[in-house]
Amino acid sequence: MTAILISGPAVEPVTLAEAKAHLRVDSSDEDTLVSSLVTAARIHIELACSKVLITQSWKLYFDRWPSRTCVEIPIAPLQEISAVKIYDADDNSENLDASGWYVDTASIPGRLVRRPVAIWPDPARP
Repeated sequence: MTAILISGPAVEPVTLAEAKAHLRVDSSDEDTLVSSLVTAARIHIELACSKVLITQSWKLYFDRWPSRTCVEIPIAPLQEISAVKIYDADDNSENLDASGWYVDTASIPGRLVRRPVAIWPDPARP
């Protein structure tokens, strides 16, 4: 599986003012450094915990279509899935009909689940 960040967090979990107050920094000379350290700390925590702290948008590519009735989404917590595309052997894409699946955000990890009456197509890609 490959994960590509489409849009990162709109804000950091700690503001520049909060970080500067904690560090007892009064001037704005080091604002760029402090901001980058806050971002680096957030990324480190997200990687260590396997969870994102602030809403982000990701595009996931899976190597093969699952044989089960669900697809586990490794980026947590899962809030929503906006679209599912499958590719055939010639790299032609097709949107999977949203009426055939639902998003399980309560499970950890979150899941894309096939509805019982739905039939997922065979993408014909290994």
